[in-house]
Amino acid sequence: MCRRGSDLCSLLLERDCVAAEFLQPFSHFISAMRELSKPVVGAINGTCVGGGLEILLCCDVIISADGSMIGDGHVRYGLLPATGVARKLVQAMGHFRASQMLLMGQLYSANELQDFGLIFKIVPRAELEDAAAEAAASFSGLSGKALSQLKTMLRIEADMTAREASEFELATAVDHFASGIPEIGIKSFLSKATPIFD
Repeated sequence: MCRRGSDLCSLLLERDCVAAEFLQPFSHFISAMRELSKPVVGAINGTCVGGGLEILLCCDVIISADGSMIGDGHVRYGLLPATGVARKLVQAMGHFRASQMLLMGQLYSANELQDFGLIFKIVPRAELEDAAAEAAASFSGLSGKALSQLKTMLRIEADMTAREASEFELATAVDHFASGIPEIGIKSFLSKATPIFD
């Protein structure tokens, strides 16, 4: 019988419970986060390891405080990630850098991960909250429907061939034009005005 309300380490020691009470619910949470229709801004302040990295990889834009450290660390304790971390890291950083992070279990500085392409911006700790809010605000005023469709393209096309991705984008763009949203943007561009989307 599984115990409710126990801490994570105790739960991980209960072989009969770990999948049902932790791994599956956490995996469902990560999947739901990846499929959010709105852009997600992640902010790292300190150390981001294991489950924190799994959540971070759901973000569309990542801002980090200077001095933050990021890594996987599962392997150090004989554990494995269970939410698609290997695939997401390979997509974000390439095979060899992802291999090093996962297989060596090391932490990397925010500066290193910015060089790898994972982190968008690094700011002093005191400016992190404002920088994350500014990044989130940059999406306001943009078409929510266009942002949602772009997120779908980014998520789905990662598993497609170049031809499939091109055909998918074409079909999505044609449908998007039918929505009337591009007309708002084009008319605003021609009149040198800021577009106002619903």
